Amino acid sequence: MGVENTTPAPYEALDRETVSLKYVYDIIMDKMKVERRPVAITFCEDAPPEGYEALNEPACTLIKEGSSGRKVYVDSSNNACFVGLYHTGMHPGMDMIKDGSYLTMSQGMFTAEGARINKETTPNLPQGQYKAIAAAPLNEVPEGVPVHLLVVICDPQRAMMISGAALARAGSLPFGEVGWSVCSSLYALPFHNRRSIFTIGDGGGRIHNSLKPSELFAVVPAKDMKYIIEMIENFAINAVDMRKEVMPGVYARMRHAGPPPGVSQNS
Repeated sequence: MGVENTTPAPYEALDRETVSLKYVYDIIMDKMKVERRPVAITFCEDAPPEGYEALNEPACTLIKEGSSGRKVYVDSSNNACFVGLYHTGMHPGMDMIKDGSYLTMSQGMFTAEGARINKETTPNLPQGQYKAIAAAPLNEVPEGVPVHLLVVICDPQRAMMISGAALARAGSLPFGEVGWSVCSSLYALPFHNRRSIFTIGDGGGRIHNSLKPSELFAVVPAKDMKYIIEMIENFAINAVDMRKEVMPGVYARMRHAGPPPGVSQNS
């Protein structure tokens, strides 16, 4: 499933001396024309960043609130959603969360077996690893506050570009996910596989973040954010010559001079 069994080292923070948050923000908003503001996620081993306000909402809602312009955090004192706190390592989890029975209680399509396997396979942050998770607009993260993840709510085409930048530049295949709790997908999954991710999220996570049917989440770890810059700075599409070699049937139907290889002018 793309998740390692061993516990990785703590999240790596972005080197803000070499990657400008404002530049990445401008690329996403102005070059890619994404509608919602990209969000910077900070995992706090101690206290939340100064100036961030406590959010008494499910942890997944950090994305919506950060995109709206707020600097917010959740910690273990939050009781808005114990499922999210369990998956982010800030709550030990009740039995009904661990065995998935809360899913069968609320959603008739889940069998007990389906819910159990769903929860058994869902990756979590290690219990107690982080005391809080904070979010802010990418271009408004205060100096000295580390950035560990970038999260963008967008359409699939832009998600393909954002989460796929590391594939284009370094060969790191993004991970596509559907079915787990969105707090796990957003915060725990990249901790374990250290790859960019795209996910539609779960029903509750989509509702709490007011996603349109056409939107999903793109998640980029700190180490991959530079590839968004590289991709856009080197962005060029000139597929004619490629099609001539590997797509001769398509090439033959294009408006251009000359037939594809192996095809005579009179064919």
